[in-house]
Amino acid sequence: MNKKGLTVLVVVIALILSFPLNATATESENQEIVMGSAPLVEGNYVYYLQKANNGNNEPVLWRILGDANDGTANAKLLISDEVQGTTSFANDNAWQGSRAQQWCASYYSNSVGTELEKAQILETSKTDNSYSSFSTSSLSNEKMFFLSAEEVETYFPSNESMVAYHYVEGIKIGIAWWLRSPVSSSNKPRAGIASERGVDYSVVTSNYGARPAFNLNLNAVLFTSSIHQ
Repeated sequence: MNKKGLTVLVVVIALILSFPLNATATESENQEIVMGSAPLVEGNYVYYLQKANNGNNEPVLWRILGDANDGTANAKLLISDEVQGTTSFANDNAWQGSRAQQWCASYYSNSVGTELEKAQILETSKTDNSYSSFSTSSLSNEKMFFLSAEEVETYFPSNESMVAYHYVEGIKIGIAWWLRSPVSSSNKPRAGIASERGVDYSVVTSNYGARPAFNLNLNAVLFTSSIHQ
């Protein structure tokens, strides 16, 4: 599958003095400077922020899902292309106060980026209505979060497109990943997961992939684009 990787840089008073080296620097022959945010459309990919890995900072690749999930104008909803770690959900299935929510907050705090880059990640508040087997949930001023079951089935057109990977001792493997949606009725607390089998659910004490998402403000970004053939 072809991917378009976009490296996003924050603009201050529309002036950039230099561009940092990153994951696309080795592909400079295919790069062009693009003002604005037109290429930030559904299905494209963008490098944004970095994460520490064995003493090095690595850029993180995000998939653009569409417009912001809370209705914010001129903002896009992004999700990590790969699983960024693993976690259990909680001892019960409420998103607020859960380990899953805390994992997302910690991931944002520990991400490497300038204050301005991190400021473009918007605080998101949103109420999720009941959906299929899942009950209501909510986000409250959250920088990063897991998707809801309804969002996954909206933005991912097939079970195959829900496949996500992470690395175990250098080996890339597929893994199910947590959603923020609680199951409405169950003899044990359960919450949603997504995988190559589609949207399902599991007991909240299980360990599954953590795939953070966020809404990105497009009012102050400049980026270079690199076409991956």
